[in-house]
Amino acid sequence: MDSPFDSEALEAKRELLLGSERCARVDAALAEDVALSGPDVEGLIAGFVSRGSERIARLKQAYIDKGVDAEWIDRAEIEVDDVLADAFEDAGALIELIGNPKEFPYFLWVRGLEYRESLDESVWEFFDELLTQFAEDMAALTPWTLEVGAASLRTLMDYQLQMLNETNHLLDVVAERIENRGPLKRERIGAVPEVIAYFVERAEFGELVESVVAGSAKRTVLVGMCGAGKTHLAAALAHKDGSDWPFVVWVDAHERNHVISELGRLGMYMGSPPEWKMTPERRVEICLNSLALASARDRLFVFDGVDRAEDLDGLVPEGLGLRVIATTRQQSGWAEKGWDVIHVGPFTREQSVDYLLARTKQEDRENANSLAEQLGDLPAALEQAATDIRKVHFSIEQYSESLQRKSVKEVIRYYRGHFYSQHIADALPEAVSEVLEGLDSDAVSAARGQLERLAALPVLGVGREQLLDFGRVIAAAERALNRLIDYSVCQQNSDGIVTINPLLARLIRDGFVG
Repeated sequence: MDSPFDSEALEAKRELLLGSERCARVDAALAEDVALSGPDVEGLIAGFVSRGSERIARLKQAYIDKGVDAEWIDRAEIEVDDVLADAFEDAGALIELIGNPKEFPYFLWVRGLEYRESLDESVWEFFDELLTQFAEDMAALTPWTLEVGAASLRTLMDYQLQMLNETNHLLDVVAERIENRGPLKRERIGAVPEVIAYFVERAEFGELVESVVAGSAKRTVLVGMCGAGKTHLAAALAHKDGSDWPFVVWVDAHERNHVISELGRLGMYMGSPPEWKMTPERRVEICLNSLALASARDRLFVFDGVDRAEDLDGLVPEGLGLRVIATTRQQSGWAEKGWDVIHVGPFTREQSVDYLLARTKQEDRENANSLAEQLGDLPAALEQAATDIRKVHFSIEQYSESLQRKSVKEVIRYYRGHFYSQHIADALPEAVSEVLEGLDSDAVSAARGQLERLAALPVLGVGREQLLDFGRVIAAAERALNRLIDYSVCQQNSDGIVTINPLLARLIRDGFVG
């Protein structure tokens, strides 16, 4: 008998769908079975339903006894029937059942998620149990004892390959569907921030686009001080015209345990059944495996607010067309782990002035320059000040003069729903406090002295050696300064001069940093 898979192209597609080992098993069975009768799908499903009718009745009664509404139980049973009928309609379920019976319950559960959504939550558990029961019954039977012989599988494969040839995109769709490779529609998972008005395309954004879109970097990290706009740059890339990311995941990554929790939730979204008793780590494994096997292209993963590079060890997804961005204040440890590092600093003065004028719709460059200087050209501070100026209808001159006389907290008002989640006068001191928490008491004492000296000379800076005179132990002062630099509280240039942002310096002088 002539093989229906003579074409090298079709053979390649078949191997992509089933895998080489399963293809070999199918071919061996086909060699022994030459009948070409098609599968009686309706008969197959009806047989399973009738054989399990008593068990279904007991299961329904058990849930009625638990107080679940009988009408919802009946509707759930209908939805399960629809899942089975629709799953086999495109032959994908039979191919999966025959080729990979152990994974079939998982496969069918994923196919049923959209049907379950139409039901009341009170009956979801019954739906899951009933569908799993059917799937396990099917999987318990070996593929060759089904009423679908090897030749019927040939018919199924002919049908599948005919569909694949109708469109260039159908292969990816079927492969995704059969192997549960992840979402196919345009997806935004997590709280992907919107881009604020008057986005400034600064040099760092060009570097980010080059690294993530045009370059070959799979992992890119944005490093900079609090308020420098790292999150904003990542969000801008996620929304960038022309990037057209079909799949974006945004993870709040401030703690490793939180990352594990978020990836575990994504794992459930991508297919790990909630009734399975799995550890969070197992759900993460399912999530990462699904992402690695997916054939979808142009996927973007953002870990926002990572504390340390080590916090992402074993948690960074990989896969075809998948790009990962992290944002962090920590300088060290990233390049060694294969990340492309982009340092994010404040705006240039020209960018700050242009931004203030554009946001406030005013033309006073001289006072805009003065205001930008007081705010340390820090994007978060500039955005909050510009928003406040628009809200209270101040001129830039009035606002700048007010800021010279009063504290930052008194002048700049924070508005709920703002892109930045904290008032800049709270965020900067909090960032410093978090850094100090990682030091011993001797180092904390040294760090406070170093910050006070830097705050007195924010623009000129202080030589590194001069900052090691604080505290009872030089080693403690060394630990303190290294940590302050590593977490972007202050910056050290190639000449050993250490500087601090003028706005942070002012908050220290005003006593807002403990």
